[in-house]
Amino acid sequence: MPIKTKSSVIVKSQPSTMRRAWFWGIASVSVVALLWAAFQYGLSRAGFFGAVAANEQAELRARIANLESRNDELKHALARAERQLQIDHTAYQGLDDALQQSTQDIASLRAELNFYRNIISPPNSQRGAQIQELTLESTGTADSYRYRLVLIQALDHKRLVSGRATLEIAGHQEGEAITVRGPEVIEGSGELKFRYFQNLHGVIRLPAGFQPERVRVTVSTNDKKAPKIERWYAWSTILRAPPVAADTPSPQGDDLSSARFKK
Repeated sequence: MPIKTKSSVIVKSQPSTMRRAWFWGIASVSVVALLWAAFQYGLSRAGFFGAVAANEQAELRARIANLESRNDELKHALARAERQLQIDHTAYQGLDDALQQSTQDIASLRAELNFYRNIISPPNSQRGAQIQELTLESTGTADSYRYRLVLIQALDHKRLVSGRATLEIAGHQEGEAITVRGPEVIEGSGELKFRYFQNLHGVIRLPAGFQPERVRVTVSTNDKKAPKIERWYAWSTILRAPPVAADTPSPQGDDLSSARFKK
């Protein structure tokens, strides 16, 4: 007799729809919670760094304001220093001008003193008429020069010096040594009449192509006992000589108190 057995049927249980819904719901809430927590954390961190950045910006603004204020102070200080420098420069220029004028005045007084010393007590102790100096300067015209001859009488001033002074210029023209003289070359009175000093002025007009080298001054007085005075000057040493610091006495100025050198 056949034995009948019951066949077993295993049925695999499946989660229900309700359980799946709960699972996904919890997972979604967890994810949202995590995202929210991350968002809040990010906000807090952002707020922290924002506060730090705001503080740094405030400090930078304060430093900028301080630097701008310092810059304005330095600009004002520089302007004051420049004004002071300009004032100092003007004062220095004034002092320098005054010093130069004082130096010129001292040179003028020394020249004047030397001039009168030569009249009262000359270094060579010679009496009578003497040649003090001869100077030349260009008139601005070719081969034309102004001359200035100063004569003095040393020691003995009781008698009046009278006579004549003449000039001669020695040089070369077209390779030949010649001497030029006379009124056609030298203009100006050479008459002498003084007790203390006398200036002689005139103009020298050289021939074209003439190369001057030396000038001879000859002084002849009416005193037959007095020797003739001669003196040679190198042209280059008396031409454009430095101006005399004071005015030389005029020919009419035998009064020593009124004498001045001409610059």
